[in-house]
Amino acid sequence: MKDTNRKKKIAVVYDSLYPYSNGGVEKRNFEITSRLRSHFDFHFFSIDYHDAESLEKDGATYHGVIKGGGLYKNTSERSVFFALRFAIRLFFHLIKHRFDVVHCDSIPPLNVLICWFYSVVFRAKLVVTWHEVWPFSDWRRYLGSFIGFIV
Repeated sequence: MKDTNRKKKIAVVYDSLYPYSNGGVEKRNFEITSRLRSHFDFHFFSIDYHDAESLEKDGATYHGVIKGGGLYKNTSERSVFFALRFAIRLFFHLIKHRFDVVHCDSIPPLNVLICWFYSVVFRAKLVVTWHEVWPFSDWRRYLGSFIGFIV
């Protein structure tokens, strides 16, 4: 028999976290989840802003996947190598838990693949928020010909 009183566990996956990073995705995730925390059990998977593998704060659990240095290669370009390291570590952090829903933002794309794999193996619902869509030519210009083609 299912426990209907149990809060659904939702993993929120994005490498940055509000208020430590003040981008649109971070703020959106914060605003939505802060309004729903009495109904759901939220677990954030992001850069480790707390120097702790996990921390309970303000009605949510925060999981530090990786130390923060290196998110951007320069002031405007994300590091592909950081994204790869984050995605690999994300996999090992996610599999320690069982979630009903995994919410993942589309940037960086490697996180989507990891979350999809988790959702298939552990039969969790997957929600991906796609914030922007770029043609291949823009990805190649942003990341270079080879990596831009892969992404």
